[in-house]
Amino acid sequence: MSIDDLWSKIEAKLDNFKQDLDKRIDGLEDSLAAFKTECGSKIDRLADSVSGVRHDVDRANASIGRVEKVNELIISGVPYQQNENLVAMFGFIVTRLGCDESKIPLASLARLAKSPIAVGSTPPIICEFALRADRNAFYASYLNHRDLNLSHIGFQNTNRIYVNENLTKEDREIRAAALRLKKEGKVQKVYSRNGIVLRFGWEIRVHRAKSAPFKSLHATAASDEPHST
Repeated sequence: MSIDDLWSKIEAKLDNFKQDLDKRIDGLEDSLAAFKTECGSKIDRLADSVSGVRHDVDRANASIGRVEKVNELIISGVPYQQNENLVAMFGFIVTRLGCDESKIPLASLARLAKSPIAVGSTPPIICEFALRADRNAFYASYLNHRDLNLSHIGFQNTNRIYVNENLTKEDREIRAAALRLKKEGKVQKVYSRNGIVLRFGWEIRVHRAKSAPFKSLHATAASDEPHST
């Protein structure tokens, strides 16, 4: 066998080896690509599951927060006075709203402010009712009248007194964002029921990026129509 024949034989074997190696590499690349795709799909499914669990936890926490405040209302617009009597003030409001003076509901009242409170300032007053039914009846009376003002409790002006549900921190943020949209003319009516912020019977929720402020609002159907504006 000549040297040329030997080289030809070696080159042929090298070519065969290279082709076999290329096939194995291609097969390995295909396997790696398939594995990567499978892992990606599993990671995506896991991320969706985690997102769903996180959403459920957030909703549960929100519901718990609302339950904790279910007997509470916030009275705002009443100036602070030295030696003020919040119980007497509450009695005036109850009477003005048409409730029986002899059946003033049992409730605890306190200013939501740290001492000392400046005279004339208007920190909100939290009103926690002993009974949910009393809270609902009081709030319904307020919503039906809509004319409560400071002259009704002994002040010399007619500035409005407002009564609202005591919302959780997140619901207050949602309400503030919704009210900004209302001011811009994008939403006509914003209110809350049982701690949930709504517009025209639709619950307002938010899309929020991680570690970021609220980005957008969207509405989902609520169970009934609003009874107030």
